[in-house]
Amino acid sequence: MAESEQFSPCKSPAAQGKEFKKPSQHSVTGHLRKLKDMAADVHNTLEKWESFNAKGSSILSDIVNTRLEYIYQQSSEEGEEGGDKNKIDIVSLSSKLDPKCDALHQVCQSMEGAVTKLASLASTARGLHSLCQHRDEADDILGVTWTIHNFVEAFKALHSMYAKELHLKTEIAKTVALAETRESLMFYSAAWMHQPYIDSQMMVKAVLMETGHQPVT
Repeated sequence: MAESEQFSPCKSPAAQGKEFKKPSQHSVTGHLRKLKDMAADVHNTLEKWESFNAKGSSILSDIVNTRLEYIYQQSSEEGEEGGDKNKIDIVSLSSKLDPKCDALHQVCQSMEGAVTKLASLASTARGLHSLCQHRDEADDILGVTWTIHNFVEAFKALHSMYAKELHLKTEIAKTVALAETRESLMFYSAAWMHQPYIDSQMMVKAVLMETGHQPVT
């Protein structure tokens, strides 16, 4: 069985010899007007995501530092007696971590809102695709070089990668305060910061160029 073709924002009907037309600079109507609004929504949603990510990274750093301080303290006191002191330390640790963990969960909830918006945009793109098929317009060039199919694949891919990243961040928020080693804490911190499931820069740029928000380069 042949492998499924991977979506690429660089592929277009124009590259395959189909009709090439540029969107009007003065009056963008119909499907392209809708897609242009959707592209703006994508851009704004991902900017909000990056703001949430920066806020979450700062909160996570506080959690990691607090947890590391406790781990180092426990290591230095290893072998010493002091059961009551350890109980006090755990209570103190919990009082420091609980509000930070709550704040990190709130960030994840905000990110969930962004992913829900991307899901809605992907669904709208699929609806436009069905309409184009009904009108026998599925192969028409709607952007600079893209058909509706290219837009559907782009919105679908963006939603998928951010949904996966949200799942990772939610798991980090659930477990980081329970990490017992420096290595685990450093892993959580790096995973949050580097967002391994997200590789959206070129795709978003392509969507913005195809809808006239950015000049074609």
